[in-house]
Amino acid sequence: MFHQQILNKIRGRTSGRRALEYIYRFWVHDRLSTFPAFHRAAQETARLMEEIGLSRVEVLKYPTTGSNLIADWEGPQGWDATSGILDVTTPEGNTRRLVDRQADPCHLFLYCGNTPPEGIKTGIVKADSDRDIKGKLVFQDKVPLDETLRQKLIEHGALGVVSDELPYWPEVREREENIHLVRWHNAFLYPQNKENLLGLSITPADGDWLREALQKHGEVEAFTRVDTRLYADTIPVTTGIIPGTEEPDKEVWLIQHLHEVGAHDNASGVACALEVSRTLLELAARGILDPPKRTVRVICSWEIIGFMAHLCAHPEIVDQVICAINPDMVGADQDHCRSWLQIYCEPHCNPSFIDELTIDLIKEVYTYHPRWHWESKPFMINDNFLADPMIGIPCPSLIFLRDRYYHTSSDRPENLSPVVMEEISALMAACAYTVTNGGLKAAEEIAELVFRAQACELVKIASENRDSSSYDEWIQYYLAVAEKSLDSVCVLTFGKGEHEKAAAKINSLKTRLSALADFNRPQGEGFKREPKSQIEREADSLIPKRKIWGSFSLARVPKEVKKERTITFSPWDYNHNAPVFWADGKRSIFEIQWLVGQELGKTPELDKLMTLFRTLQEYGYVALKKR
Repeated sequence: MFHQQILNKIRGRTSGRRALEYIYRFWVHDRLSTFPAFHRAAQETARLMEEIGLSRVEVLKYPTTGSNLIADWEGPQGWDATSGILDVTTPEGNTRRLVDRQADPCHLFLYCGNTPPEGIKTGIVKADSDRDIKGKLVFQDKVPLDETLRQKLIEHGALGVVSDELPYWPEVREREENIHLVRWHNAFLYPQNKENLLGLSITPADGDWLREALQKHGEVEAFTRVDTRLYADTIPVTTGIIPGTEEPDKEVWLIQHLHEVGAHDNASGVACALEVSRTLLELAARGILDPPKRTVRVICSWEIIGFMAHLCAHPEIVDQVICAINPDMVGADQDHCRSWLQIYCEPHCNPSFIDELTIDLIKEVYTYHPRWHWESKPFMINDNFLADPMIGIPCPSLIFLRDRYYHTSSDRPENLSPVVMEEISALMAACAYTVTNGGLKAAEEIAELVFRAQACELVKIASENRDSSSYDEWIQYYLAVAEKSLDSVCVLTFGKGEHEKAAAKINSLKTRLSALADFNRPQGEGFKREPKSQIEREADSLIPKRKIWGSFSLARVPKEVKKERTITFSPWDYNHNAPVFWADGKRSIFEIQWLVGQELGKTPELDKLMTLFRTLQEYGYVALKKR
């Protein structure tokens, strides 16, 4: 197959050690987790792009204030930090320094407030105690570090929060062996900290010491001095291209986020994308591969928000992008970090060949590493938000989860594997090149790959011994998704002649797929869904048409409205956003309910779905038109 032949030419020519060298050059800035450092990291990444030989390298900047909306994502405040300490003294006179940002940047929450230059003497009490917290630091202890706690701090005039919280995962991150990790907190004070709350992160070991002191005394003395500033800034977007030789206006993106503290999350993804670019340019220069016929773009920014800002500023570019590949945490030493590769595929509302192509390349690479583990996962929202049908860019994510050092200051380059980064870079390069140069040969081969995967799914469903109605219900759903995935292969072709040949091949595969579904169909009545109740008829009469792309946070909806209507919504949660993604301006709410139920395996309650879409209409997210 074309993609396997390309992989064989590329493997051994990518360099994981070179990728590691890239990481050391920009991660030294990002690890500081301040906006000035993020801008330095962006500039250094741009220099690397230029050294590699990418064209049209630029660092674009988009405003962010903490109160602006980027699509429906809240843009963060700019933040800079110079220093921060916390000394705690028990009544026995024992003093321990629990926080020192100069020793570990993660000791301060992102967007942490500041103190007067001379510092503040105060007390520390537990969050679940009955003691007055005004002007004091609150030790989170076992209370969830969430919006409820934040509002409590604000309402009662607390100085801020101290936290030793660190998520644990069996066999990946156990408390006993990670007691000295410092967690990076990037969410608690997001997107702005108008109240100037302090956020101080301590190790679990120091948390145990503080917990014991508070258990014994109820309150302990503390001295803290923090030098930070919050302000309006910009989010950098760093990009460069390998221009296509035949269809330069059509692009394949390597999209990965910069600007987090971790070498794995996600300096590794950026480094692998850079190494993909260097390898493709080198192999083209040496005549081993033809130059890419379509443009390959490397684009790096703040996770989701930076890319969303770029798309909102230039909405016309989405029609130029065939697909994207999102490497996010792709360099882990599997034994040391205890994480393995997971590919997060497209949502069913926007299926694509790119998943099966990527999976086949993973299988090929992993035959050389029998101890390595990987698995395929359903869609999850991160930088692959591009797969939202309203944007329409298929984008599989490659992520090594869960990681022992995830979101801590111990996520460092020495925990990475050059061998893993070398192999991931090779499979990404083969994937991107297949889309840029594969043409009709690749289209026909990948169509067969997609068909085989779909046929296996049909056989699996048939083996479940469903009744005729249940079988027919799933087949009605699945065949529509499968046919759209097959149709997507045509984008690989060049010119009308190739497109027509690929379309003929795809139509024959569709016929075979339908025949297989019919062959396995149990005898009995088929499935037919019609609105019967009043609410079903009403839902069937209303067709939502979206006005905003990307996943929703419902930031435009007042908190009291969401509470009154019991609407829980996160822009990171596809279970929340699936109804939105299925809303294409043609489907009714009644139809969307069924489609979401088929994809997620749980049908949303229709009254709640109606409340959601009426709320979305009320606050400008969608228009509801009558059928």
